[in-house]
Amino acid sequence: MVQGDALKLPMAALAPGAGWTVCANLPYNVGTPILLRMLPERRFDRLVLMFQLEVAQRITAQPSTKAWSSLSVMAQAFTRPWLALTLPPEAFHPRPRIQSGVVVFERREQPLVGSVGAEFFEKVVRAGFSQRRKTLRNSLTTAFDKARAAQALDATVGGGKRAEQLQLEDWAVLAEALA
Repeated sequence: MVQGDALKLPMAALAPGAGWTVCANLPYNVGTPILLRMLPERRFDRLVLMFQLEVAQRITAQPSTKAWSSLSVMAQAFTRPWLALTLPPEAFHPRPRIQSGVVVFERREQPLVGSVGAEFFEKVVRAGFSQRRKTLRNSLTTAFDKARAAQALDATVGGGKRAEQLQLEDWAVLAEALA
């Protein structure tokens, strides 16, 4: 047994080697950051995790929907997530005020992040979704030089789009252009 903070412990200490399956009811207040730490880790073949239902729906959302977010893109770039089960508050004691959802994440053979690393890919995705009401041309300038962002957008997906309009594969192409 390993005791410690899952947001700080090295993943190798929690799961040495490869081929692991994680099954957990993560604390809802830190579930997303823990998931984001586990996604790029090749040691996990499958994750079965419980989240607040709203978070589970964002993870499994499709492009051009209100729920499509940086979390959706990150989860789907590394895995094939699907909502396996929803649980009402009555399923727990004490009863929470929210519904829960169990998401199964199957590891992709190759992450859909293009030729850039996970950290840079996440930087691009987070910047793209940082200002949802704005176009990518404007939102990417929170992390990249305006000229660099404009050049990458013009060469790939176009600057007039918003983050929620991009398909999963578009994010990899955009990240490569920004690298």
